[in-house]
Amino acid sequence: MSVLILPARRRVALMAVCAAAGCGGAPDGQAKASSADASVPQTMAVVAVHTSNARRTIAVPGELRPYEEVRVYSRVPGFVRDVLVDRGSVVRKGDVLARLDAPELTSQALESQSRADAADASLVEAETRQRASSATFARIRAAAATDGAIAPDEVDRALATARADSARLIAAKGQAAAAHSAQQAVSETAAYLTVTAPFDGIVTERDVHPGALVGLGSAAAPMFALQNNSRLRLVVSIPEAYVGSVTSTGVATFQLRAFPSDTFHATLARRSGSVSAALRAEAMEFDVGNQGLRLEPGMYADVIVPVARSAPTLVVPTAAVATSVNGPFVIALKGDTTHWVNVRKGDVLSGDRVEIFGDLHDGDLVAARATEEIRSGTRVRGQRTDTARVKP
Repeated sequence: MSVLILPARRRVALMAVCAAAGCGGAPDGQAKASSADASVPQTMAVVAVHTSNARRTIAVPGELRPYEEVRVYSRVPGFVRDVLVDRGSVVRKGDVLARLDAPELTSQALESQSRADAADASLVEAETRQRASSATFARIRAAAATDGAIAPDEVDRALATARADSARLIAAKGQAAAAHSAQQAVSETAAYLTVTAPFDGIVTERDVHPGALVGLGSAAAPMFALQNNSRLRLVVSIPEAYVGSVTSTGVATFQLRAFPSDTFHATLARRSGSVSAALRAEAMEFDVGNQGLRLEPGMYADVIVPVARSAPTLVVPTAAVATSVNGPFVIALKGDTTHWVNVRKGDVLSGDRVEIFGDLHDGDLVAARATEEIRSGTRVRGQRTDTARVKP
């Protein structure tokens, strides 16, 4: 069989003619089928939005603080005579920590006592004179009942004397009360020369020694620091986003670097009720039992706090939320048409799920994998997909 070889120019012309005539193309039926396939809506995997009130936890740092803490100052100026405790001493409420000397205060106490005694003597004298003058007036008035027995002037003088003695008695009582009040004030001030513990605890700092001058004005330094560590406060700062999710019955767990293998528990006891402008967080306190004084104030803790929404929230797989220049969104399916719905993301939950807040309802269908390539208004055919098999 012989093969006809055409010149190159004629081959190009022949190929052009074949192209114009449809040589080598698809049959008309196949072309029409392709056009028909293009008009069929594409399939989109969808999942249902559902509500959840699952409890979860957040990790926040915390600090152990003493349940009670005070710096002990001297209330009066004086010199330290005796120091009866030292750093680490365990004391009970009312135990003597130190004794002071203040000679001028002792002198004031003696002087006030003397004035009180003098006021008491004056009061006794005034009472005696008042009783005598009152008795004299009573006798004269009784005798004056007989005509001509007592001159009217005598009755008037007896009455005036009785009234004057009654007034002196009232004044003497006031002076005695004032003297005793001053004496009591000086005595109470003198009692400050004995420095005592305000509550049970441990002396954590001692800053004085015998002979030191203490209690001079507002710039005076503290003598001791005392802490009650039988119970501790675990103070944590809860971020603003979770302030409304911490329940009043929450029990937190925490760990300490000093005891890495142990887990401790604490009960929510107090909350500040205010979000700090600097930290954007609310301070909350958990009570921690400390039998045996194993834990110490100042330790930092890694705290796990349980949180729960006050109402159920909408949840979708994390892959169902995409982000555009306008923020996070999901692609909702209404009928056979897609609609972008702007949402706000909440917490990421277990099982690769995330909370969302927006114009959606329980049971609404959204794209299992949201992407900007699926534009709003696109006609699709939704196909329910097992969310457990949807990969992010």
